[in-house]
Amino acid sequence: MSLCRRVPACITHFPSLRSSVSNIARIVSHPRASSRKSQTRLTSRSNLSHVVVPVTGVLSGIPPKPHNMRLASSVLAQFKSARRNGELATFPSEYWLDVLNEALETRSHQMVDHLISEIDSHPGDESERKNLLWTIVRDGRLKIIEKESMRSLLEYLDRTPGDIQGSSPEAFDRLLTWARHNTYELGHGNTFRHITRLLLPFLQQLQVPQDFVIPYTPPPVIQSTITFLQWILRQSELQESALEIFGALVNSGYIPAETLSEDNVSFTFDSVVFPALTRTCLHWGWGPLASSYLLDFIERGNAPTRLCAVLAAETIRLLLEDATPAELDICGRLIRSTDPTYPIPDPLVSQIYRCAREVAHGQVAEMLYAYSRQPEVMRVHRYPPPQGLDLSWLVHYLAKRSRSVHLCKRLAGEVVELDLSFPIHYVARFIATIAGFGHSTLARTLWEKFAASEDGSAIVGDPGLLIAMSRLFLSQVNRVESDIAQRDRDHLVQGKIRLQTKLDDLSAFLDRLLQEFRAHHEPLTEAEHHILTTFARACFINGKFVDGFGAFQCLLDRQEVPDRYDVNVALTAIAEHHPRVASQFVDFMVKRNIQPDDSTYCTIMNAALEHKDFDLVDEMVDNVLAIQEDREINIKSMMVLINATATPRPGEEFPEQRSRLRKTMKLIQSWMANHPMPSMQVGKALVLASLRAGDSEMAFRFWKTLLRDSTEWNDGDQVHLRALLAKKISKDYHSGSVRKELGRSSLTQLRIPPEAFSPMSSSSVGDPTDDHRK
Repeated sequence: MSLCRRVPACITHFPSLRSSVSNIARIVSHPRASSRKSQTRLTSRSNLSHVVVPVTGVLSGIPPKPHNMRLASSVLAQFKSARRNGELATFPSEYWLDVLNEALETRSHQMVDHLISEIDSHPGDESERKNLLWTIVRDGRLKIIEKESMRSLLEYLDRTPGDIQGSSPEAFDRLLTWARHNTYELGHGNTFRHITRLLLPFLQQLQVPQDFVIPYTPPPVIQSTITFLQWILRQSELQESALEIFGALVNSGYIPAETLSEDNVSFTFDSVVFPALTRTCLHWGWGPLASSYLLDFIERGNAPTRLCAVLAAETIRLLLEDATPAELDICGRLIRSTDPTYPIPDPLVSQIYRCAREVAHGQVAEMLYAYSRQPEVMRVHRYPPPQGLDLSWLVHYLAKRSRSVHLCKRLAGEVVELDLSFPIHYVARFIATIAGFGHSTLARTLWEKFAASEDGSAIVGDPGLLIAMSRLFLSQVNRVESDIAQRDRDHLVQGKIRLQTKLDDLSAFLDRLLQEFRAHHEPLTEAEHHILTTFARACFINGKFVDGFGAFQCLLDRQEVPDRYDVNVALTAIAEHHPRVASQFVDFMVKRNIQPDDSTYCTIMNAALEHKDFDLVDEMVDNVLAIQEDREINIKSMMVLINATATPRPGEEFPEQRSRLRKTMKLIQSWMANHPMPSMQVGKALVLASLRAGDSEMAFRFWKTLLRDSTEWNDGDQVHLRALLAKKISKDYHSGSVRKELGRSSLTQLRIPPEAFSPMSSSSVGDPTDDHRK
């Protein structure tokens, strides 16, 4: 078989590529093509060396780059003087390079522009002039050159077609880099034509070395050329130029023969060029550039889906070697861009999850998982979910960082459905996360699944998980109890038996949580401090106060004192059901030298308000005020205190309510002397409370103190509140209970027009004492 590696027939379909046939045949038939696998198939980036073997051809005739040298000011002055007097033709040619070096060193774009514009005055021959211009290009600081000067430079270099004397790979690399960042220039005038007319002769003289014995990396100019070619391919009118550059790269061997596949029999322009360039980039280890070509190919709409899937898989495989976050983003985009009918291999998907965890790039893992679970994707292929450490990491990311509750729940469901592996050390946190989202059925299924496993003790004995599950299932119990009570009130029998059965099951599961936790840590008398306090908290949450106090007693018997946080958490659970019992518990702890803080009393105060036990509320208010005399209270406690102080008591007359509001104002003024302002909701509530108490002056003071500086004057709710306040002030003004000066000043600050002093109809804004807006 004389031509077993025959030239792909597709190459002959394009006239500009026919000249490449003999060169391709030589490359394919060369012994190296069959013996060196790294050059005959897609090469792994990890196998490439960064050794650059010099290319042959035009490079050998390049003059060395002149050394930088600082000119004497007199030489610079002579150049400027010669230019000014029109005598540059007599200015020594060797000084032109000196002037250029000084201009580049000092970033004097004006001087560089002068050198370019006066190039015809250079006393040397054509080669010296071009060498000067190529030196400017090779230096790479082209962005300091004015656009007009750059056009003149390219036009001069292109005066003699095919003459690139004085150029170098570095110069073309810098020129193409400039072109990529100045695409506007490429699209206007003759800039693009000049660059391609210079580039083609250069490429035609390049050749992949034939005798290297180490993995070969092309010079940077090749990658720059292929990147430049991508811009050309995006311009439909430049197809012929693209083919010329493509053919030159094929001739040189930098587009390897094996990339010109015959898999696609259509032989359209796109089906030949884009896959070949994608494979070329993969061959040389340029993963991001390969992906860019492939995505362009896919977006054209006529790309074969199977071919794109194969190329996408190869590109992803290359990108995943030492992947960066940016490369992982590319991988995700490639997967989403390919037809799911031809899925990316599952091992690559799993590798993306692993790499995402290693570089802490949760966003790409989230997007990949979300895409893989779309119905249209699931219908044709089910991509694997992450497993092991990748799974626990993604669950944590979804729960804590992105707050993608639905994805977290979906992933948790797959843990049960597919029996996915999950690191046992993270299981408790995982289940607690699901419980925190309120997914009781799923949380219970996971708890029972892992509790029955070989390492189940790590689950049933976890303190954080016990609290999370207890809170969740107590809320379930309360909801069912509420439904049963509602049916009793409505005398409905239907569904009550089912609800009672559900209630019994939930209560039994709550008991099981406590029992298994206790059994795991028995004997409790020897359990660690945090285990006992956790068990006590769970007991209080479940209403098992005797067991909870028993756990605290174990601490006290060991001369260990629960800290204030433990006490406050326990109190929260107790006070929710029995505020008075919580108060007695505080007295019990005080006797054991555990001093309560403002949070302690405010916890009971808040619960007492809910239970309308105002005697206990007032007792707690006095306790907090006593604490405030000695130390600062936190803002949460202050909000509770304000609410408790301002809330009217049953049967309280207006004068008593007004006295209470004045007391509240003193609290607020004292607080605001050293702290930020309370929330606007607090201010609104106090304004309305004052209006209901018939005290327009106090209502205005609350508005001025708490709301004025943050008022949004066109907000509907705030306009209504100010109207209510203005109506009451106006009414009191006309009745004589508010001084004229105070009434006028108040309405002005409320931005109410003067006609507000006239009697207002009751239908305009409503009754200020009967407003129930929140």
